[in-house]
Amino acid sequence: KKSPLFPSLPSLSLFSHAVSLLPQGLYAIARSARAVMFESNVRCQFLLPDTGQVVTEKLFGFPLLPDDTTVTQDVVAVGFDCGAPPEPADNIPPNAATDTHEGPRRSPLAQEQMDIFLRSGEIKNVCGGTCKCTL
Repeated sequence: KKSPLFPSLPSLSLFSHAVSLLPQGLYAIARSARAVMFESNVRCQFLLPDTGQVVTEKLFGFPLLPDDTTVTQDVVAVGFDCGAPPEPADNIPPNAATDTHEGPRRSPLAQEQMDIFLRSGEIKNVCGGTCKCTL
Protein backbone atom coordinates (compact mmCIF):
# COMPACT_ATOMS: atom_id res chain seq x y z
CA LYS A 1 0.00 0.00 0.00
CA LYS A 2 1.08 3.58 -0.53
CA SER A 3 2.34 5.20 2.62
CA PRO A 4 0.53 8.42 3.54
CA LEU A 5 3.78 9.59 5.16
CA PHE A 6 6.00 8.78 2.19
CA PRO A 7 3.83 8.95 -0.94
CA SER A 8 6.82 9.04 -3.29
CA LEU A 9 7.93 5.55 -2.23
CA PRO A 10 6.70 2.65 -4.38
CA SER A 11 3.92 0.46 -3.04
CA LEU A 12 4.84 -3.03 -1.94
CA SER A 13 3.58 -6.33 -0.62
CA LEU A 14 4.95 -8.27 2.34
CA PHE A 15 4.04 -11.61 3.81
CA SER A 16 5.21 -13.83 6.61
CA HIS A 17 5.01 -17.58 7.08
CA ALA A 18 4.28 -17.89 10.78
CA VAL A 19 5.13 -20.81 13.02
CA SER A 20 3.35 -19.40 16.05
CA LEU A 21 -0.31 -18.53 16.17
CA LEU A 22 -0.08 -17.21 19.74
CA PRO A 23 -1.56 -13.70 19.72
CA GLN A 24 1.22 -12.11 21.76
CA GLY A 25 3.90 -13.44 19.40
CA LEU A 26 4.38 -12.75 15.73
CA TYR A 27 0.73 -11.81 15.32
CA ALA A 28 1.08 -8.85 17.66
CA ILE A 29 3.69 -7.54 15.25
CA ALA A 30 1.56 -8.41 12.20
CA ARG A 31 -1.40 -6.54 13.71
CA SER A 32 0.74 -3.46 14.25
CA ALA A 33 1.74 -3.62 10.56
CA ARG A 34 -1.97 -3.67 9.63
CA ALA A 35 -1.59 -7.14 8.12
CA VAL A 36 -4.49 -9.02 6.61
CA MET A 37 -5.07 -12.76 6.78
CA PHE A 38 -6.81 -15.35 4.67
CA GLU A 39 -10.05 -16.34 6.40
CA SER A 40 -8.98 -19.94 7.10
CA ASN A 41 -5.79 -18.87 8.95
CA VAL A 42 -7.25 -17.08 11.95
CA ARG A 43 -7.44 -19.52 14.83
CA CYS A 44 -4.91 -20.30 17.54
CA GLN A 45 -4.79 -22.76 20.42
CA PHE A 46 -3.15 -22.19 23.76
CA LEU A 47 -3.19 -23.60 27.28
CA LEU A 48 -4.77 -21.71 30.16
CA PRO A 49 -2.05 -21.34 32.80
CA ASP A 50 -4.15 -22.29 35.84
CA THR A 51 -6.12 -25.22 34.46
CA GLY A 52 -4.12 -26.50 31.50
CA GLN A 53 -7.34 -26.36 29.47
CA VAL A 54 -6.86 -26.02 25.71
CA VAL A 55 -8.59 -22.92 24.36
CA THR A 56 -9.16 -22.17 20.68
CA GLU A 57 -9.50 -18.49 19.88
CA LYS A 58 -10.11 -16.47 16.77
CA LEU A 59 -7.28 -13.99 16.34
CA PHE A 60 -8.44 -10.44 16.89
CA GLY A 61 -7.72 -7.43 14.77
CA PHE A 62 -7.14 -8.84 11.30
CA PRO A 63 -9.17 -7.95 8.24
CA LEU A 64 -10.05 -11.28 6.64
CA LEU A 65 -9.77 -12.05 2.96
CA PRO A 66 -11.53 -14.89 1.13
CA ASP A 67 -9.09 -17.76 0.63
CA ASP A 68 -9.17 -17.35 -3.16
CA THR A 69 -8.04 -13.69 -3.04
CA THR A 70 -4.81 -12.71 -4.80
CA VAL A 71 -3.05 -9.94 -2.85
CA THR A 72 -0.72 -7.58 -4.69
CA GLN A 73 -0.37 -4.56 -2.39
CA ASP A 74 -0.76 -5.39 1.27
CA VAL A 75 0.88 -7.06 4.26
CA VAL A 76 -0.29 -10.66 4.71
CA ALA A 77 0.35 -12.98 7.66
CA VAL A 78 -0.03 -16.69 6.85
CA GLY A 79 -0.20 -19.22 9.68
CA PHE A 80 0.76 -22.89 9.35
CA ASP A 81 -0.68 -25.70 11.46
CA CYS A 82 2.15 -28.20 11.90
CA GLY A 83 0.29 -30.41 14.36
CA ALA A 84 2.24 -29.20 17.39
CA PRO A 85 0.55 -29.25 20.78
CA PRO A 86 -1.02 -25.99 21.96
CA GLU A 87 1.51 -23.42 23.07
CA PRO A 88 2.07 -23.16 26.82
CA ALA A 89 1.15 -20.00 28.67
CA ASP A 90 4.77 -19.62 29.80
CA ASN A 91 7.36 -18.23 27.40
CA ILE A 92 9.50 -21.34 27.02
CA PRO A 93 11.10 -22.73 23.85
CA PRO A 94 9.59 -25.87 22.33
CA ASN A 95 11.41 -29.15 22.66
CA ALA A 96 13.01 -30.57 19.52
CA ALA A 97 10.11 -32.96 18.85
CA THR A 98 7.52 -30.17 18.67
CA ASP A 99 9.57 -27.27 17.29
CA THR A 100 7.67 -26.01 14.25
CA HIS A 101 10.23 -23.55 12.88
CA GLU A 102 11.34 -25.82 10.03
CA GLY A 103 7.77 -26.87 9.16
CA PRO A 104 6.81 -24.02 6.81
CA ARG A 105 10.29 -23.86 5.27
CA ARG A 106 10.08 -27.54 4.31
CA SER A 107 6.42 -27.47 3.23
CA PRO A 108 5.99 -27.77 -0.56
CA LEU A 109 2.95 -25.47 -0.32
CA ALA A 110 4.90 -22.80 1.57
CA GLN A 111 7.68 -23.08 -0.99
CA GLU A 112 5.14 -22.70 -3.81
CA GLN A 113 3.62 -19.67 -2.07
CA MET A 114 7.04 -18.06 -1.65
CA ASP A 115 7.96 -18.83 -5.28
CA ILE A 116 4.77 -17.14 -6.55
CA PHE A 117 5.47 -14.12 -4.35
CA LEU A 118 9.11 -13.74 -5.39
CA ARG A 119 8.36 -14.16 -9.10
CA SER A 120 5.17 -12.09 -9.39
CA GLY A 121 4.71 -10.10 -6.17
CA GLU A 122 1.38 -11.89 -5.65
CA ILE A 123 0.38 -13.47 -2.36
CA LYS A 124 -2.05 -16.38 -2.71
CA ASN A 125 -3.40 -18.94 -0.29
CA VAL A 126 -2.16 -21.96 -2.23
CA CYS A 127 -3.23 -24.23 0.62
CA GLY A 128 -6.92 -24.24 -0.34
CA GLY A 129 -7.84 -23.47 3.27
CA THR A 130 -5.75 -23.78 6.42
CA CYS A 131 -2.06 -24.24 5.62
CA LYS A 132 -0.66 -27.49 7.03
CA CYS A 133 2.88 -28.73 7.53
CA THR A 134 4.52 -31.61 9.36
CA LEU A 135 7.04 -31.62 12.17
